[in-house]
Amino acid sequence: MSEPERDKLVGILKRDLDPEALTELDEEVREDVLDQLDSKEIAAAARELETDDAATILEDLPEEERREVLAELPAAERAEIERAGLSGRHRRAPHAALAGQGARTAGRSAR
Repeated sequence: MSEPERDKLVGILKRDLDPEALTELDEEVREDVLDQLDSKEIAAAARELETDDAATILEDLPEEERREVLAELPAAERAEIERAGLSGRHRRAPHAALAGQGARTAGRSAR
């Protein structure tokens, strides 16, 4: 499926998107899908995932957005996710196409 087709599909289905599906996607595709979701939607998905899967999803986010998503979670869940791998891991830089944290956040504010 092409990226524009995938973006359209995610836009239509985002409220019904199974959070488990995010864990099964190729990393690049997952990043594209996450670009279509706002912080609250990502947090809602993270709440439905196993802790290690939620940590994996959040690893793909730029630092600023990761903090926003974690802030949406109850303290106990946030602590579990951080213990599962976020707090001590090397955090990946945002996708090159995002070129900094502002690009991802700017697109979200238009929604």
